[in-house]
Amino acid sequence: MWYLYRRGRIWWARRTVDGVKEYKSLQTDDRKVAEAKLRRDELAEVDPRHHAAHSTSLSDALDAVVKLRREQGRSAATLSMYDQKKGHLNRILGGTTALSKIDAAALDGYVSQRREEGAADPTIAKELSCLRGALSIARRHKKYPYTLDEVMPQGVVATSKARKTFLTPEQLLKLLAELSSERGAHVAFIVATGMRDSEAASAHRADVDLERWLVTVRGTKTEHAAAEIVVPPMGRALLAAALSSCADEGRLFTRWGNIRRDLHAACARAGVPAVTPNDLRRTCASWMVQAGTSTLAVSRVLRHADTRMVERTYGRTDTKSLRALVDAPFATVPQLSPTPATDKDQADAADDNQPAKTAQNGAQGRNRTVDTRIFKAQFFLGIRRCSGPDLTPTVPLVSPARRSACGGAS
Repeated sequence: MWYLYRRGRIWWARRTVDGVKEYKSLQTDDRKVAEAKLRRDELAEVDPRHHAAHSTSLSDALDAVVKLRREQGRSAATLSMYDQKKGHLNRILGGTTALSKIDAAALDGYVSQRREEGAADPTIAKELSCLRGALSIARRHKKYPYTLDEVMPQGVVATSKARKTFLTPEQLLKLLAELSSERGAHVAFIVATGMRDSEAASAHRADVDLERWLVTVRGTKTEHAAAEIVVPPMGRALLAAALSSCADEGRLFTRWGNIRRDLHAACARAGVPAVTPNDLRRTCASWMVQAGTSTLAVSRVLRHADTRMVERTYGRTDTKSLRALVDAPFATVPQLSPTPATDKDQADAADDNQPAKTAQNGAQGRNRTVDTRIFKAQFFLGIRRCSGPDLTPTVPLVSPARRSACGGAS
């Protein structure tokens, strides 16, 4: 049994075990805090879970979750993401910190610091997801004393706002003019093929077949990432130009470590919207959608499992291209044209010259007509005398006499 005593201002504890005296500092001048620490240490000695939580570090738990994901066959890109998230967690919480100290207060402090550093909530949510996996494994092996619901932070928004940025052909040419030939070729290659940045960086000259316009993608992010794709027609000139600046064999491009920073700087010089490598991929998809390519075909080029990502995130249109897509199916539809007036049309027009019935005051003092002839089928025959795609009347649908009787302008 431990006994408390003071050395100067600091509280210590002592006991005797098998004739051997033991001493330890509780590192506080507050008696209540010292008593709480002593109770915790005593509990750890009799509770295997508390003992394991004190002997297992955060770094050990994070390594365990990465090992499990590797055994589950996760892609290299996913494992790389876990390594990145581990770095932030170890940096702020401390890799050598015992799991017993990873409590609600520690995690709330983590979220606050990451937000102060400028990290967005979706990014923080991914880091917490990595931590949750590590703590879940640790708890299953009785190495973590708390339930996850009582320690995981609340109010971290996991969903991110989908980006909409893509470049027009004119904007792309301005951007390419601000880049070196090698970097410009890299950008043109991504736009031409719709590859991810990591996939373009891994591309070899032997992967490209210009005769059949096929490209083999060395993707690893998803099960659909590695595939042979068809280069869309609007990207073929870009691809040919990009290859002219690349080596004849081996990797097409050297490592571009600061691609985001360099792209933002080049976009600023060119006076075009700032883009990321994924925005270049979106540019490829948007051009295909705007050209009328089906979302299924676009999803195959991007190597998505289905069309939902194209419809929600990648396939963007502007007003001009949207109008073209809407109008295209009707290009072969015959337009309405003027037709000669029939005897029945003339009779209807004569009927329209009759005085209109008086209007009655309706709700809130507004006029309400009681002339029910406007609901007759003959009234709508006037649309036959319209022409042009916008159905602009070439003769009035309502006679001047009726319009005058209703108080309308002549």
